[in-house]
Amino acid sequence: MKYLFILLIATSTLADTLPQHGLNLPMRIARKPGIQTFGDMNLNEISGEIQDFELFVNYFLHGLDAFTINLAGQTAISDINADGKPLTVADLVYFKRVIIGEALPYPRSSGFSAEHDTTTASLSLNDYTLQINDSVMIGGVYILAGGNAMPRLLVDDFQMQKHYDGLYTRIIIYSFEENTSFTGPFLEISAPIISIEMATETGNPVKIDRIP
Repeated sequence: MKYLFILLIATSTLADTLPQHGLNLPMRIARKPGIQTFGDMNLNEISGEIQDFELFVNYFLHGLDAFTINLAGQTAISDINADGKPLTVADLVYFKRVIIGEALPYPRSSGFSAEHDTTTASLSLNDYTLQINDSVMIGGVYILAGGNAMPRLLVDDFQMQKHYDGLYTRIIIYSFEENTSFTGPFLEISAPIISIEMATETGNPVKIDRIP
């Protein structure tokens, strides 16, 4: 399996948020079933493109409707951290690390499963401010809130996107900067929180003791 090093120049909203220096992004050509790399979200046989990451972000905003090519295939290829659980925030964070060169991609091979430690975090909501009460360093968050929520992000070097579907607001918080994480207060939100999913800065899952 060969690595192809290229410089991606994109005009998408996500690509415009990348650091202004050139990125040497390691890409794997996925051509043989069973050994291709996770992350080829648009199934074009090239894993780790900016378009792949953007498509994954769209999943958190629009759900499975974001996958219009092959639902089963795009779901399976999303298990970026190779723990057997696709479509997670931990996968998204690990995917970012692979694209910018902080981590190596896992191969898709029969019977292979990576082990990742699960960290427990305690959350609280005071005066509409959501915060992490532990020293856990977070790399990504997905929140499902009731109604048309209008959250405000409180941390630097992270991005927030949201989508209101008429009933719920889906919120995804992530970063494309190197070595980025946060803890403590991170979001102002007055809407009721229905569910939260988080991952550490390294792309490991976070177990939340309770939803505030």
